[in-house]
Amino acid sequence: METTTTTTVDIATAANYSATALVEELLKRDQGMFDSAEILATLDLVDTAVSLAIEAEPAMLVTLSEVAAAGRAKASGQPLLDAPATKGGLLLDLWAGLESLR
Repeated sequence: METTTTTTVDIATAANYSATALVEELLKRDQGMFDSAEILATLDLVDTAVSLAIEAEPAMLVTLSEVAAAGRAKASGQPLLDAPATKGGLLLDLWAGLESLR
């Protein structure tokens, strides 16, 4: 019987891939086809990926955390993010930040 060990790095990698996949899924949709609840759920995954990214460059973590915080503040105040450019820009910034952590 083979024994496997899961490390924090494995969990961090999985969190990053999950968050990236969700961001990519939202980017593929028409900008009006998702609401703030989906953005907030995505930001929860991003926060998890950031908190577990022990091997990432600190400046990249700070930048991604700031993008997530700004997105959370906007999404928390509106049931629907009304400006497509705002949603698209947020998602692109999140995607770039998550990719930089890989």
